[in-house]
Amino acid sequence: MEGSAVDKKAVRLTVEVPDGRPLWQWDNWAEGRVTAFTRHRLEQAGGDAARTWYIFFGWIKPEVIAEAVLTRTGEPVAAWGSYYPAEDSLPGVPFWRREAWQKQMLKKVRQAINAR
Repeated sequence: MEGSAVDKKAVRLTVEVPDGRPLWQWDNWAEGRVTAFTRHRLEQAGGDAARTWYIFFGWIKPEVIAEAVLTRTGEPVAAWGSYYPAEDSLPGVPFWRREAWQKQMLKKVRQAINAR
């Protein structure tokens, strides 16, 4: 979540999405897809919270966002949909383009490391 001009941890969203695909409970999804080492490190970093982790492979529509809370203060954001003006918002990466975006990002990281 670091390495961006945007603080991706500034707001915690509570969403209400239906059970079933594309929603996966972390343990169920990770088994057989994530190495034991990676899984252990992630779960160790999150403490007991790993049991509450979910992964959603899809778009989170604004209407399923039940609550937005500022993480620094714990205060709910009443009008979260207009909290950041549109002109200050950065566009997201479309779901269908994420794999290519990630490959490009990792290539830039490797180039930066090799340039040292």
